[in-house]
Amino acid sequence: MRHEKVMMTPEQVANTFENVFVDKMDIKPSALGLDKDTSTDLSMDSLDCLEVVMELETKFGVRIPQNEYPFVVGNQIYNFLDVCVQSLVKSQRLSPADAMIVRTQYPSLIHSGKSGSRKKSLKQTPTLLSKKYQNSVAQKQALAQQVQQNQK
Repeated sequence: MRHEKVMMTPEQVANTFENVFVDKMDIKPSALGLDKDTSTDLSMDSLDCLEVVMELETKFGVRIPQNEYPFVVGNQIYNFLDVCVQSLVKSQRLSPADAMIVRTQYPSLIHSGKSGSRKKSLKQTPTLLSKKYQNSVAQKQALAQQVQQNQK
């Protein structure tokens, strides 16, 4: 399927990301925490991870470089999300500022496009990520704010 370069909202990215895992791996949405490990928590082997990567490429209309695969195979869900977001930004389908929103507010974005406005989701506080990612998220948020200021 060929995708035109249409910008995606953070909510669309979050919902598509979740749907791929739920449909492809037959897991409950509640099991898809960013700190979940693909092998121990979700019982995914390397072939499962690659199938999910290919499905994410299809759904998002992007190409995830093979050198990024080690970051997702046998790793945490956050790594899958981060690789997808990077690919969307590179393909100009997601702005850097929206990429930061997806990375920091992923669980709260799911299905928020159906009932709430985008402004509401932007005001929500970032969800709790494992402590391992909090520093990198803070750095990425600061970078996103700089990008937003430069765009003004």
